[in-house]
Amino acid sequence: MAYSNNPYEAYSRANETKSHTEQILMLYSGAISFVQQAKEAIKEKNHDKRYQLIDRTMQIVRGLRACLDYEANHELATALNNYYKDLDTLLVAIQCDDKKEPICDKVIDNLRIIKKTWEEIHPNLACTEKKEKPPKDKKAKDDISIENYQMDDNYRPKDFSA
Repeated sequence: MAYSNNPYEAYSRANETKSHTEQILMLYSGAISFVQQAKEAIKEKNHDKRYQLIDRTMQIVRGLRACLDYEANHELATALNNYYKDLDTLLVAIQCDDKKEPICDKVIDNLRIIKKTWEEIHPNLACTEKKEKPPKDKKAKDDISIENYQMDDNYRPKDFSA
């Protein structure tokens, strides 16, 4: 079977073959990669490349935000929604200014924190970016339900100030 470069076909294939958690981890990995590449584009003063990469990252963030399930866990969905809004604001700032490499680092760090949280929820799905394997005695559930996950009331991602 030949694969196409069409992202919609790639998404369709992933949707058929990957669990929701695996898809979320893949999206976070993609967002991290795009921001890292955008940071390099900033150094190279390649405005078009930076714009395209940050735009792709914004699409991922907006897609994740659109999939939040407020009925399953309103508190967690609200916290993630606020997190995604903050990320989107920072991504817009990166789009508008060549001197935003430090903000790229903040975005990358925050994406890694949330990605790591997903990996901890379902450790056997950790992506290649993770350096350590989960302990063998620690077994993940077959089905992760967001309603079983409790969010700390005082949760706030790392510093999002520009």
